[in-house]
Amino acid sequence: MTRRMGGICWLAVAGALAVFTQAACTGVKKLPPSPPPPVVVPSAVQVFPGTTSVPVNGTAQFTAFLPGKPSATFTWSVSGGGTISAAGLYTAPAAVPNPATVTITATDSASSATGTATANITAAQGVAVSPAAIAVPAGMTQLFSATVGGNPVTPTWQVNGVTGGDSIHGTIAANGTYTAPPTPPPGGTTTITAISGANSGTATLAVEFSNRSLSGRYAFSYAGADSSGALAVVGSFTATSATATISGMEDYNSKKLASPSQAGGISGSYTVYPDGSGSATVTNALISATETWQFTLTSSPGAAAGQGWLIRFDTSGTGSGTLEQQDATQLTLSAFAQNYVFSLAGLDASKKPLQIAGKFQADGLGTIPVNYAVEDINDAGTNTQTAPDKSLYGDYAMDAAHPLSGRGTLHLTNSSTQLPGTFTFSFYIVNHTHLKVVETDTSQFLAGDFFSAPNTNGSFSNSLLNGKYAFVLGGSNVQQSLPYAAGGVWVASGVGGITGGVLDTNQGGVTVQLNQSLTSSSYSVDSNLGRIGSFTLVAGTTTYNFAAYAASSGAIEIIELDPHIVAGGVALPQSSTAQPQGSFALNFTGLGNSSGYFPQDVAGQITAGAGGAVSGSLYINSNGTLTSAAAFVSGTTIGAPASNGRGTATVKTSGFSFPVAYYTVDGNTVLMVETDSARVLTGAFGKQF
Repeated sequence: MTRRMGGICWLAVAGALAVFTQAACTGVKKLPPSPPPPVVVPSAVQVFPGTTSVPVNGTAQFTAFLPGKPSATFTWSVSGGGTISAAGLYTAPAAVPNPATVTITATDSASSATGTATANITAAQGVAVSPAAIAVPAGMTQLFSATVGGNPVTPTWQVNGVTGGDSIHGTIAANGTYTAPPTPPPGGTTTITAISGANSGTATLAVEFSNRSLSGRYAFSYAGADSSGALAVVGSFTATSATATISGMEDYNSKKLASPSQAGGISGSYTVYPDGSGSATVTNALISATETWQFTLTSSPGAAAGQGWLIRFDTSGTGSGTLEQQDATQLTLSAFAQNYVFSLAGLDASKKPLQIAGKFQADGLGTIPVNYAVEDINDAGTNTQTAPDKSLYGDYAMDAAHPLSGRGTLHLTNSSTQLPGTFTFSFYIVNHTHLKVVETDTSQFLAGDFFSAPNTNGSFSNSLLNGKYAFVLGGSNVQQSLPYAAGGVWVASGVGGITGGVLDTNQGGVTVQLNQSLTSSSYSVDSNLGRIGSFTLVAGTTTYNFAAYAASSGAIEIIELDPHIVAGGVALPQSSTAQPQGSFALNFTGLGNSSGYFPQDVAGQITAGAGGAVSGSLYINSNGTLTSAAAFVSGTTIGAPASNGRGTATVKTSGFSFPVAYYTVDGNTVLMVETDSARVLTGAFGKQF
């Protein structure tokens, strides 16, 4: 798993799978057979580079992008000094104006939507670099030139202070030809420096995402709903950036199929936009189904995107999940060989909510031996709170017909009183630390993930849970037939105690309890396999019961074990309580609430700037009604968090408002729970670069 995301794929499991777990709630709407047409919402123009410096008489090339309308044309204007051409080429004035900052504006010729950038005009430099500022698509080239006193020179070129550059910030040849990396560098921009003798000059370069940012082999998964009420898809594809095409396979499980479709070939095309958002259309030939995905990528310094969030974005289905680059050297049986914690969620044979979490050992030879596994089960409230199931064992094998896909099959067997039987799954290896799985028999309806876990069986202690953790949960209140979401921060002592924290819960939008203080409670860690049991969180007079399993990454997979709540989620070690700043991918998933509950999935991009400025756009699949590139409007805010890392935010478009409580994890990740009656959603921000 790419740690840049700070555990985001764990959230995708907790949130996305909650969608069809909640599908058993009374009143949940399935996708209608003929949803309304897509809703087109005016969006805000993005201008690249967003902020730059230009010396007097220097030139800077600006470009613009309108989310949802990639073919838009723009008119350009400048205020504060200098001129700009119809193509966005800005020429600075001959003297530094007062004030020195000028504003560049791009206006969509059709909708009059606008966006701005700022340029700080500086004194002339010893070496004049042209262009002085520009945006370059990832993987593409740009020629720079240099003059001293108006005369061309052949300088020494640097990128980010390194002669010739590097793989993270891009490289530059002796003739000034710069080659951008596959994804944006940290911060999204870099500096080009030309050195000639004792003189030097710089240029600002922004790297935009492009089709080259999605390149190579990826495993993907998403879960949600279709006209049958339940949908889960897991697969693998190769993205060929030169042709912007996708080819691969997927296991497709829908209640409207007589049995899950296994290893169905998929093919299609994709587009990645400058802000890291993108779309793909793929066809599954085996079931003659076409899927549209909307996704937001995150940057992997020096490489193609390692991760992204995706939602199903068509009128036939909805769902949330992730795509993650596979390690081609680890798509073998021997790579599936260590301790793993797992989370599975969905519906039982009676279509009631089902949640399973646990841990097992895989030997790399195709066996999950008995006595090396433990699991907790919550089947519509009947659960393993008093005693976990230790009868679990299994076997697995790679798919010999598709050796490069990382696909295999898995059987898990147990004799528990809650849910005995043998269950069959397909899995796709991301790498030896992470596998994506979906059930492929017709008994239960389960999907989830396996993550590597510490291999210290027999010597675990209460120190396994130690420090501050931000967490989210999604599922159902089975007694009241309501969707359920919760989030907060807990503080673990490392010696068996929960010493404080905060909790927010949303039960169907009917009962919303916010900013509840957690009081002292306890947990204990089984020394043999590391199960965290007797684990409670106490808020007021209510005690919530859990079991938990720690991954090697430090993330904690949690399952609620109460008779009225079926829910699962993730807790991530909290290392920062700072207010989010930067460019983030965004995802919400869960159920809306309007005359009955209905599935809703959201993907987008959000930029949180200094001083509280927030911009971005959302793609929303609301029960098959699609909203494309809805721009944030006034009222979108991210408040400063409290000392425990809990804050409040509102993400607002002209048609939707998502008020949330958020919980900081680190500088890259923020977890969220919606806090009003309009919907029951979990979500997150994940740093793009």
